[in-house]
Amino acid sequence: MNLQSPYTVIQPGMTAGLSYRPEHNPRVNATPAPMPVERADSEPINWWLIALALGYALLSYFLLVPSIWVRMLLASFLILRMRPDVVIPYFISCLQLKLNFSGAVTGDFDIGDNTMAVALTGFESYAFAIPPLLISIRTAFAAVDQRVDRSRFPFGLYSLWALGGIVVVVGAFTILGSSRGWTGAMRMYSIVGSVFYGMLMPRMSPRQMSRLATGMACVCLIYFVILETVTFGGKLTFVIGPIGAAWAAIHLLSRKRLVLGSILLVLTGSFCLFKATFMVFGTWVWAVLASSIAQLTTRRGQRSNRLFAAFVLSTFLVCVVLFCFGVTRKISESKAFDTSFLGRLEFKLYADRGPIWYGCITALMEEPSFFPTPERAFMIEWLEFKVLWGNGPHNLFLELLNQLGMVAGPIAILVLAYAVWGCVGAVGRDPSGGVRTLAIAAICSILVGGLTLPYSVGDRLGENVLIPAGMAIANSWSVYGPALRARGMLRG
Repeated sequence: MNLQSPYTVIQPGMTAGLSYRPEHNPRVNATPAPMPVERADSEPINWWLIALALGYALLSYFLLVPSIWVRMLLASFLILRMRPDVVIPYFISCLQLKLNFSGAVTGDFDIGDNTMAVALTGFESYAFAIPPLLISIRTAFAAVDQRVDRSRFPFGLYSLWALGGIVVVVGAFTILGSSRGWTGAMRMYSIVGSVFYGMLMPRMSPRQMSRLATGMACVCLIYFVILETVTFGGKLTFVIGPIGAAWAAIHLLSRKRLVLGSILLVLTGSFCLFKATFMVFGTWVWAVLASSIAQLTTRRGQRSNRLFAAFVLSTFLVCVVLFCFGVTRKISESKAFDTSFLGRLEFKLYADRGPIWYGCITALMEEPSFFPTPERAFMIEWLEFKVLWGNGPHNLFLELLNQLGMVAGPIAILVLAYAVWGCVGAVGRDPSGGVRTLAIAAICSILVGGLTLPYSVGDRLGENVLIPAGMAIANSWSVYGPALRARGMLRG
């Protein structure tokens, strides 16, 4: 019998047979896949576009009503451009300084105010509806464009989302002419799909992703300086706060940009912890904790981060438990006078959000809808009083079911679940600060912020959450997916 010695030397030209079990094979220093070339169309900072967006912002302070149409044109141009350099200008275009400096937290128009109602024609809502719908149209063209990098793109999920879009469009036309905002469901569904838009953008290098995140951090710094110094408000605080907290924590733990990171962490923390709502407080704390866990548990060459994934999963379970407590427990009016932290938190959960959630669940069970039902009101019981509530369920997933119906709603929830888990994977395999900042901020807004508010799918808000989320997912695969596959750590 011709037995080969285990010490046989492999000569040039001979092929060594490797075991099918990786642990039996010798360690080799495989060369990782080359990093993508930095393309000119992937640069994240375009000062001309930023200047254009700032020009709109100034116009929105002095001429609010005309600026609505200017913003529609600017946002449409940025969406059709579909490059990374539109992210920061698009965020700036979501400001309306006249309302922000008036302290209007909702960012909506006060039609009762004559100074703002003058020259309003009723068509302004279409100016806000067109950009989200353009996101869906532009995504569809990019999905079939052979020149676009579509590697790791979830075509199956995208096709399911597109089929759900047909139901949304049909449902919108069934309520056309009613008093309801018939474009509301289409806008919301399009914004959910903006994660696909982000995934189909030109791929970026780690350095370019870091520049984008740093640019957003600088925007956050300016935004919070204004918040702290003058009367200023807006729902964009919900979106930009987690970005600043995540960026600051990641860079401080990486010992990079220590001055900017320290200033940003203190500035955002002082506002979110002491001057903001419970939801803003919770998202800031979660973003800092999640960023710290991601950085402190990172190991060289890892393909995933199980501790970070476990933290996200435990967060989801805590949110589920809080939701169940909110809809099953009641509280007396006397608790409203408990000014302690836990007393206010308990009253917020059981007397504020809980009745709204329970009322929405009851409406969904008693009157389920196949088609979307925008602006659907429902009865709630608040401190022994029954009230017709028309301001939404104040929960992301209930909002999707209530607004989009029992077909498109679950599909939208599935897309958001993919976005969250995709961002978890991006944090695990990609150590760059840019990808981690955008991914952690997106998880925070969807999961933690979504417990009490559905701002992640609201127009002029959700785009700034889900487009960067899609970019983080796609860019982490384009850089570290091939590298891990080259080292035999990924299959397929």
